[in-house]
Amino acid sequence: MKYLLILLIITGLACSDARSLDNSSLPSPARNESTGESSLVKITRVIDGDTMDVRFKDGSTDRVRLLGVDTPETNAKNKPDEYGDITDLKCLTRWGNKSDDYAKKVLDGREVLLVFDEEAGERGYYGRLLAYIEIDGYDFNESLISRGYARVYEEGTSSREERYLSEQNKVISAGTGLWGDCIN
Repeated sequence: MKYLLILLIITGLACSDARSLDNSSLPSPARNESTGESSLVKITRVIDGDTMDVRFKDGSTDRVRLLGVDTPETNAKNKPDEYGDITDLKCLTRWGNKSDDYAKKVLDGREVLLVFDEEAGERGYYGRLLAYIEIDGYDFNESLISRGYARVYEEGTSSREERYLSEQNKVISAGTGLWGDCIN
């Protein structure tokens, strides 16, 4: 019986998804203040830290822009003072690459929940879907902020903006991520 139990544990570990998230690495479970609908999708490609391609259950595909967050650019130029007092554009580009890598590590090929926000609307300026990503019950968008990979995107509308700003203030005060590395 003892050996059977050990065999079952080893088999279970071998079959588990090697990329599953350690819940201590993400912020508290997502609190769904948004009143929009949600949809289970598969991430088919991470474009950058805040933009992904997804496939819906019916086989259709779309591009998603994460709501409420903005990661430094890697495919375009960053703007001085877009991140408060940070003017080191090379440093921002490095952190853009780090945010891209983090998003790929956590999301690429995973099934996630897109949560839409009625306040933000369905699509943004470039025609992309606007959504939060929840994975294993956690708010991925917020994890970008709490790890210092992103700023809060205040130029748009988001029902989670107040919560995200509170998290960003903590991260700036602690000098986490780009807030510690890129400050002149």
